[in-house]
Amino acid sequence: MQFQSYVIGLAETLGEHQLPLNTRWVKAATIVCEDAVHYSTMKRIITGIYKSNSCSKPTDLVNLYTILNFVGELHYELQQEISPDIEVLQLVNHIGEITVSMFSSDNESHLHANSGT
Repeated sequence: MQFQSYVIGLAETLGEHQLPLNTRWVKAATIVCEDAVHYSTMKRIITGIYKSNSCSKPTDLVNLYTILNFVGELHYELQQEISPDIEVLQLVNHIGEITVSMFSSDNESHLHANSGT
């Protein structure tokens, strides 16, 4: 799945209040609009996914396991804070769940296309 397709799908599932997208982004750090509910966390997640997948352009491919590894490490890091923000932890968990679902759906689409069904 391409990075841009992943981010668009994630934004559609989370909703614009969680992941409003800047359609004219140039760098990964500018993808998330500043009016996101958890702006700094979403910026960190999207930028981290971009970097951890070694992306250099929107059409580069992202990998399910690389994304889940990044999200899991971030969740662990956030959980270790003195007063972890439960809403942010739930958001990170939800992103992991959505990611698995997106890749499962994408994989099913490819299987059906290749089998002719």
